[in-house]
Amino acid sequence: MQFFLAFFCAVIAFYGWQSWRRNPLYSLKNTLMDAAVILLGLVLVVGFTELIAFHLPSQSPALITLCCVAVIAAITLGLIAASFRITDGPIAKVPAGTKPDKRNRRKLTPWILGTGLVLLSLLGWAALVSPEDAELPLIFAALVLAIGTAALGGLHIKARRSDYASTALMANFWVRWQDDIWLGPDGLLIGGAYTPWLSSSNYLIEARVETGPPISLLLTFEKASGARYFPVTTRVPIPEGRESDLEALEGKLKARCPKARVNLR
Repeated sequence: MQFFLAFFCAVIAFYGWQSWRRNPLYSLKNTLMDAAVILLGLVLVVGFTELIAFHLPSQSPALITLCCVAVIAAITLGLIAASFRITDGPIAKVPAGTKPDKRNRRKLTPWILGTGLVLLSLLGWAALVSPEDAELPLIFAALVLAIGTAALGGLHIKARRSDYASTALMANFWVRWQDDIWLGPDGLLIGGAYTPWLSSSNYLIEARVETGPPISLLLTFEKASGARYFPVTTRVPIPEGRESDLEALEGKLKARCPKARVNLR
């Protein structure tokens, strides 16, 4: 069993490494910094879990497990945030006096509240019963905390970065078409959906014009799915009379994404 688990982890790590090597943001410096952060996180996990396991004044293995999971969850969130900062850079700066958009984070709110309610219910159950009967709800609480943190914590960090980036893009853009299309230094915002030009999980590989009618800008991105990337094309309608924007936009995209194939003529 341990052999198959090790083999599975090795395969995932191999394909993840191959995908990262293809990413335009890849650099040896970023990779080494990420590895150092992960190593530090592992040291902290081992150190704190041993400290809790051997020094917590409790006779309940389930309570010790829950405390260990809580510490691991906090460290995991820190590792995710640090990794994003290393690979994707600092979070976008929102103009003074402007409130960041909460569109992406708002989608996660029901799931976060639901997970929190389940966790509180399990802890309340454990508090109302005898110590012997509290083992089961504490184990379930540890599972909910571990799964909820892994699934929702990383998504919330990513959603926050997207909300800040989309707000900053609306204040600093290259072109704005119609009422809901912005293209700027950091990415594309269309219909409220933000897509960065370059990130660890998404990057532009091609930009071209479809003559139509109507004339459209076709933007193809490589998007991450697990340890692999797959192409996704976004069609951006060009308003009538705004074709003159394409020449300047081509130069800006080539400078921002030098490895992408950009031809807007």
